[in-house]
Amino acid sequence: MRRRSQHTLFLMVLMLHSMCLKCELPFAWSKYIENQVEEISEDRLESLLTEIESLLERPVPIHDVEKQQLERLFFLNHRQIEGLAYYVYRYGPLVDARELILADGMDGETLELLLPCIRLDGSSKEKPLSNLKSKHLLQVGISGKSGEWNETTAWKQHAKYEYQRSDRLMGGWVVEKDPGETWIKQRNRLQYTSVHLALTFDKGVGKVWMGDYKMSFGQGLLMGNAYQLGKMGFTLATDSKVTQLRRHFSTAESGFFRGLATSWSKSNKTLFFQTGGGLSNHLQNEIRTRMAFAFVRIQGLRWEQSLCLVSGKESFSHAGASYAFRLHVLHARLFGEASLDKNGKTAIQIHAQPVLPDPIQLGLSVRSYDIHYEAPLANAMMEGSNVKNERGCMMQIQWQPTANWTLKAYHDVFLFPWIGYRRNSLASGFDQGIQLQYQNGYNPTVLIQMKQKCKPGNTTYEVQPEHTIEEKTKQSLRIQTQVQTGSMTWTCQSNFNRAVSDRSGRSSLGKQLSMHVSYRSAAAVSAQFRFALFQTDSYDNRFYIYEPGLKGDFTMPMLYGNGHTWMWMLQHKCNKRWSYQCKIQRNSTQAGFRMGIHIQYKK
Repeated sequence: MRRRSQHTLFLMVLMLHSMCLKCELPFAWSKYIENQVEEISEDRLESLLTEIESLLERPVPIHDVEKQQLERLFFLNHRQIEGLAYYVYRYGPLVDARELILADGMDGETLELLLPCIRLDGSSKEKPLSNLKSKHLLQVGISGKSGEWNETTAWKQHAKYEYQRSDRLMGGWVVEKDPGETWIKQRNRLQYTSVHLALTFDKGVGKVWMGDYKMSFGQGLLMGNAYQLGKMGFTLATDSKVTQLRRHFSTAESGFFRGLATSWSKSNKTLFFQTGGGLSNHLQNEIRTRMAFAFVRIQGLRWEQSLCLVSGKESFSHAGASYAFRLHVLHARLFGEASLDKNGKTAIQIHAQPVLPDPIQLGLSVRSYDIHYEAPLANAMMEGSNVKNERGCMMQIQWQPTANWTLKAYHDVFLFPWIGYRRNSLASGFDQGIQLQYQNGYNPTVLIQMKQKCKPGNTTYEVQPEHTIEEKTKQSLRIQTQVQTGSMTWTCQSNFNRAVSDRSGRSSLGKQLSMHVSYRSAAAVSAQFRFALFQTDSYDNRFYIYEPGLKGDFTMPMLYGNGHTWMWMLQHKCNKRWSYQCKIQRNSTQAGFRMGIHIQYKK
């Protein structure tokens, strides 16, 4: 006990010895991730955080307007990328990055995400590799619960190393083990290992990827689209960018490929050809299979067409073809994808966006996935858990009357697969939401968001052991205010969830109130503190919250019952190369503290 108390005291001293911190993640991105918590799996959010961190560490030089560089900004849609490139070309060089609000398709919320990811100085014009300086990054982290100091398998541990010379040559490896696992598994292999190497040559015309990588195609019906980010984000939910390969550099154990891939493009990407083959790695389902894919894309001034072919063998037999398109017709943008599997079953997704004056954006999305359609690599817009047996129609609207005010709303009606007892037919439901946001730089920001979802669900009562099917409605209200005073940033958030079962007439209410405080300065030490109270009388009213965490240790706790939770995280930059992070977290409904430390070396 004495040894445990000493460890706890040591971590508390690290947390409390300073109160200044430059936030690890900009507030705009923290708020953005919180909006996606209930829409995306934990593995996908962890991969998303890795991509965000890479952008923050290597901002895009905006004055180099080559489209290939701008496509690193994955959160921008096709229209925004074109508008951004044209604005910089027409009016650059820029004096203040905030004038990009005038670019076609840009809005205040997206601009706040963009600003930390770009820089106005310098250029990424390609130079010989021999003239580029090498960069190294090494990260080591460990986290776990108090009371388990002597149980090494109960702690999560990971290490990452990255090497790069600009965007032309980069590589790295990741090793990791989760709580309850040992470092060495069967056949003397490490529990989780990921390695990648990427080389770009001949002014970006060609690229070679070896090891682990990600790929997205079209709207994700055949090949996974790594960033399908929910219905409320109007510019993010549809109109994904061009097909591209990206590195996999996170501890997420699913959703990536393993093998060799090459890409080639020429003449401003009017012709694009890519082939690849390797091992798709979906560890969540323990599926490992040999895969091969190829696609070709032809792009014109107002249209774009792509064709993708996939084949696989070993663990399961899978093959498919997919056609994606994007075109401007009269005063509308049309884009979508149609996919065909090896058994002739289809999946279709079509989106239409009329070209209206800038304050208003409208969108209509239609999807229809066959009940027997098979695409294990798919990740598209859907209500169920996979692209199968679902039909839906969604309408979105975004209105921005001024630079400070934004109103978003959507309504989605769907038929989705019933996963339950004694029923195989499609179940119907709807999902709708509205969001009003006032944003004046960083002082203040006010967000009001209301959502409602209604669909059937299984229910079991104590007096009735058999499952019954009831229409369940969940309503949520979120009010968030963020104010910056000097170096301090205060965020107050209130959440209310209400669940109603129509057949039984039962109604329950969940409440959550949280406060987040961070101190930003130019000092070498930084910290942030979060405290939340929650009260739920039903599992249907549980809350999922995004909690700032150590690099490589993503946390998305579920709040259920009555209690409170708090978190304190500190970062200290010892010098230009060495830095460390410490975190301590406590949930009153769970035993013990959760603690962790992360050390980074950068050269």
